[in-house]
Amino acid sequence: DDRGHPLGRLEERRLWADDLDRGPLARASHATGPGDGPLSAEPPVLDLHLVCQVHDRLRIDVAMRLGPEIGVVFGPSGCGKTTTVDQVCHETNRELFRVNITAETDEDDLLGGFRLVNGETVWQDGPVVQCMTRGGVLLLDEVDLGTPKIMCLQPVLEGKGVYLKKVNRWAMPSPGFTVVATANTKGKGSDDGQFVGTNVMNEAFLDRAGAACFEQAYPPPKVETRILLRAMASCNIPAKENEGFAKCLVTWANNTRASFAQGAIENIITTRRLVDIVKAYAIFRNKMKAIELS
Repeated sequence: DDRGHPLGRLEERRLWADDLDRGPLARASHATGPGDGPLSAEPPVLDLHLVCQVHDRLRIDVAMRLGPEIGVVFGPSGCGKTTTVDQVCHETNRELFRVNITAETDEDDLLGGFRLVNGETVWQDGPVVQCMTRGGVLLLDEVDLGTPKIMCLQPVLEGKGVYLKKVNRWAMPSPGFTVVATANTKGKGSDDGQFVGTNVMNEAFLDRAGAACFEQAYPPPKVETRILLRAMASCNIPAKENEGFAKCLVTWANNTRASFAQGAIENIITTRRLVDIVKAYAIFRNKMKAIELS
């Protein structure tokens, strides 16, 4: 039972994609890893039809205002977890550092290390330290793919400074520093093999993920249809003429999800895949071919 798990005991909110017309997007910067140099102030390329809002008007930026403690967004694949955090940072003018966690991610990737520059070894802060000192939002994407190598983040998750032992220096968080993590599971791994590579996470690490926990599901049919119509508009597809196509795609996706929940099939159609079908349709202008290729 997930309710007995540290993440399961937290307050959960369901995040749903919603309206685009909510004012101009603010800028955010992204770090791809240590040693990338100064971060660009230019905003990344976004899927503008996927602007997310939280059910019952509880926005995820409320969690960002809690302080440096971590907030976790978990849910199935392709439902918009990362996009939600990305868009909220744009709307609230927060600098975003996205770090994708893998089985190989370690302290050197996260906190920094020595790099060869012009024939000399030079220390360069990693994305976590850069984010801390700049007071940004640190997004640990797919955190449940990590191994015990990411335990170096424990003091960071507590909102405290971190000791960089290789250079004998303390790095302290600046005001505004916040940690948000996304995950497909609640840190218990995937017994059914749906999310291959996810790990059973360290209990002490999970216990520090305690400021807020949000569950994000697939959007309801009405909202998902609006997402597809906006995707069509962004791809120069006449949305009004293809509204029936969008509704059929959403109905199909929801039927597969219901069948999956009953154990009748092994795969589901995600919101991300529906958007990919729209993009393929924009290229080939053939609905069946777009579905087959996506």
